[in-house]
Order: sequence, then C-alpha cells, then structure tokens
Amino acid sequence: SHGCGVEQTILSAGPVLEAFGNAKTAHNNNSSRFGKFIQVNYRENGMVQGAVVQKYLLEKSRIVSQGQYERNYHVFYYLLSGATDLEREQLHLLPSDKYKYLNAKNLTLENCDERYEFSRLKQSMEMVGFSPEKQRRLFNVLSAVLLIGNVEFFPKKSTYHHDESVQVRNQDVVNIISELLKVKQDTLLAAMTSKRVKASGETLIMQYKLPEAIAARDALAKCLYGALFDWIVLQVNHALLNKDQTLHTGNSI
Repeated sequence: SHGCGVEQTILSAGPVLEAFGNAKTAHNNNSSRFGKFIQVNYRENGMVQGAVVQKYLLEKSRIVSQGQYERNYHVFYYLLSGATDLEREQLHLLPSDKYKYLNAKNLTLENCDERYEFSRLKQSMEMVGFSPEKQRRLFNVLSAVLLIGNVEFFPKKSTYHHDESVQVRNQDVVNIISELLKVKQDTLLAAMTSKRVKASGETLIMQYKLPEAIAARDALAKCLYGALFDWIVLQVNHALLNKDQTLHTGNSI
C-alpha cells in the first residue's frame, strides 16, 4: 500500500481483477475463474521497470448460471451491497434476490463485508486510472448484465408463417437496459428476438423461437461481461504503460 509508480499500479490491479474474475465455488470462497499472466520487467538495480497483464479463459458461463453452492462473480454482490442510494437509483439496482442471474441460495458470503469490499474496489480502480466517469460506465454495464437475465419471452403464434416467434414480456426491463447501455430500444429488442442471415447475397431476418431467444439473451450477457473484462485489462495495461513512461521521463531529466 506504500508503493509508487508501476509497483503500486500492479498492487492496485489485483483487487480489481479479483472482483471481476473471482467467485465462490463449492470448494473455495475466492476461486479465480480466469487465467492471468503478469510479465514484470526489472532494472539492473532491482526496481520494476514495467509490466504487462494478460488474461485468458474467463469462465463466461458463470454469468448466467451457477452451481448449488456457488455464486456469480464477486463484483455483482459488492455493487449491490455497497452502492449508495443515489447510485442505486441511477443504476436501477434491485435487491439481490430479484436477479435471476444470481443464485438465490448463496447471496451472502461468510466473513466478508461486501460493502467494505465495494469501497476498496472503487479505491483500487481509482489508483489504476479509472476516472469517476469510467467507473460509472462500467457499473452501468454490470447493472445491464444483471437485468438482461430478467428479460422474459413468450411465444407468439404467427398466422402467416405458421410457426412460433417470440415477444418480450417485460418491455420496461428492456427500456432500462437500453438506457444503461446507451443503445436504441428497437435495436436491443431486435437483437433479442431475431437474427440476420445472409443467403444468396441477401440478408434475411429470422425470428427466434423461445429456446433460441433465451440462448441469445444469455449469450448477450456473457458477451457484454467478457468485453467489459477485456476493457478492464486494457485500462490496467494502459495505466502501467503511463507509469513506465513517467518513470523513464523522470530518469532522463
């Protein structure tokens, strides 16, 4: 906690990556569900010169379902426990037991103050270079991922094609998700209920059936979280690069 420069950035990146990449499993309350490789370069005098973080094999399936004694990634519970009243309103947060992507049987973790962990996470993110605006956008995506799991569909009989397409049952949830992600409602609805297929040079729009719509919904949540995790690693490496450049500039003066 008393380091500076590259060393401090590496130390601060740890809690951030753990919050987004670790989860409770049946055998471990803080199991890493992704691979991480940190390459650290040292000077001849033993000081850290620079570092690069690489991640691989993030367990995206955990986003949409967990085992009986398991939980989703820590950051969701930190956010729901530690968010202020204003943040809860801005992010449209619900009680943790209202989300279908969170295992209702394991919403709490013994010997863990998740309100404190959320405060610690935000402090670590700030030290790694996440501005308040970047943090807000990041939490927007987290809230949207949780709400995507609450989107429900119902089959609608088509009198023309004689097959079942689907409609969203709770349009209000989709409206909130579109607001959080800053995308058009129609675009989001289309992505959840249909797909585009190219054939013979033409683009066809095919409506999902109910199982396909559910699979597409879950795939969207996993894709969003995966992209968010990649962006976090990119931000960490950007901060490490800036600290390395600062160190070189300081030495040359």
